[in-house]
Amino acid sequence: MTQFQIPVQIAPVIYTEEQMKLIEPQLDELISQCNELIERASKTVEAASDCCLQAAGAEKLLTQPLKLQNRVHEASFAVKQLKRKAGLLPPHPQFKFKSGHCTILGKRPTNEDAHVMENFEHEGRNYTLTAVFDGHAGDAAAKYCAQHFKKQLISQDSFNAQPIKAMKQAFVEMDADFCAISQMSGCTATAMLFEHGAENTLLTANAGDARIIFRANDQLQAATIDHKPSSPGEKARVEAAGSFVTTIFGVARVAGQLAVSRAIGDYDYKQFGVTAEPETYSYTDLDDLKYVVCACDGLYDVLSNEEIDYAVMSALNAAGAPNGRQQLIGDAMKLYVNGKTREGDELLMKNANSCFVNFMACVEPKMEFSFEQRIATALTRIAYLLGSMDNITAIVLVASE
Repeated sequence: MTQFQIPVQIAPVIYTEEQMKLIEPQLDELISQCNELIERASKTVEAASDCCLQAAGAEKLLTQPLKLQNRVHEASFAVKQLKRKAGLLPPHPQFKFKSGHCTILGKRPTNEDAHVMENFEHEGRNYTLTAVFDGHAGDAAAKYCAQHFKKQLISQDSFNAQPIKAMKQAFVEMDADFCAISQMSGCTATAMLFEHGAENTLLTANAGDARIIFRANDQLQAATIDHKPSSPGEKARVEAAGSFVTTIFGVARVAGQLAVSRAIGDYDYKQFGVTAEPETYSYTDLDDLKYVVCACDGLYDVLSNEEIDYAVMSALNAAGAPNGRQQLIGDAMKLYVNGKTREGDELLMKNANSCFVNFMACVEPKMEFSFEQRIATALTRIAYLLGSMDNITAIVLVASE
């Protein structure tokens, strides 16, 4: 090991024998205290290691319901598919989407979000593609992804036979391409690809903390899992890469800097375990699809999945019994989509967490907007008035047969 000499001269301190006799007991006591502290620290490290293992196990349990739900869903789909082939069940409904989107500055100085929302045909098949890219350290990565994602996706050899594999490959290759031209920006990414046809397949890919939810077969479904450095699984993955996660002012950060553990771009943090590889999920047998919401964390930071679901279903006049804040949010949504912006603002301001509101930083859900765009706009406005501190981008797809 290389030895480094500190270029500092220190004057020697010479003690008499009497002074040494006085100092020695104090030194012995200090050494004893130091040994005790070292022993405590060692036990704390062991306890922390045990806690990390327990937390990782807990996170595995938390993610099991989504994975189990996927397996049950696939098994149910296989059974229904056999019944359809035997003529015991009618064919799947053919869905069409009406879409709306909104992106707002919120309480940030610049808007670093970008998105994709497109219906397209490829080799005889019809698709709907949505994606939200939540940028940081500038908007370069988010804009690059929005411009290149669809092309990157359909250019994959696996797209026709295994579109979910193509989505994963597109994320990874888009990351490599962007890092080759820029090292100064990054973005989280979440994407949904819906293949229209006999099976009505909904595919998702996610890297970061943007999120997709939908309602089908009378159930709310979280279609992606957030990736945050505070998540035990993500923390363990980052540490396995030789890095660390620390919490600063309540925010977990990779290497004490980056507040996300998966992202496209962020070239300098790839060595610290940050990856662009997404988690992917597939949903089939969607007989009664109501809507899909694809949004950044600026929305989900202040609204739960259940609150967003209640808001959208309120707009569709199909909401059930409310719990907690759902009544407030549902009432505000109804006011907004019916052109009563002032009344909606007043209702929310009574319950706002923010002491300062700049209405220039959000969008009014005007009646000349499409119904779906009014829903998306209302979601961003509700989140802003309830205290979101980030840019807010939301895409809403409403399904019809």
